[in-house]
Amino acid sequence: MAVVTQVLDGFAAVGAALVVGLAALVAVVYLTVSLVFMPMYVAAEDRSFVAGFRRSWALTRGERLSVFLLYLVLFVLAVGVSIPVALVSFVAVIGIGSSGMAVSQFLNVLLIAPFAMFQLAVFAVAFQQLRGDEVPDQGGAAANDAPPSPV
Repeated sequence: MAVVTQVLDGFAAVGAALVVGLAALVAVVYLTVSLVFMPMYVAAEDRSFVAGFRRSWALTRGERLSVFLLYLVLFVLAVGVSIPVALVSFVAVIGIGSSGMAVSQFLNVLLIAPFAMFQLAVFAVAFQQLRGDEVPDQGGAAANDAPPSPV
């Protein structure tokens, strides 16, 4: 009977750890999705950290599922790019030796860095789309600002 009690206690502890771990994962994903645009507010609009936090939270309100799905697609694409690069890098390091590290770094710069820029561009476009007319366009003269032509 003592063995059964110990086994059941072990299962209960593992179950509780899984529930707590899953809850923590959900909380981290929720916060990440809610605050994904904070750096853009801080960098592009010269807002404070706290203002960027508040604006990103407000901007993602009602759109968190779509932002999460965007994150998920980009994550799957990142894994799809990273795994082949990691395998080729590993083979290069094992097969070539110390010069394989140079090949590995070259592949990283050639493939991974442009993909990171692609991810940044995707989030910048999402930021612009979600923001809509919140901030007027500050670049260049609009078509309506052109001087009238004589007719």
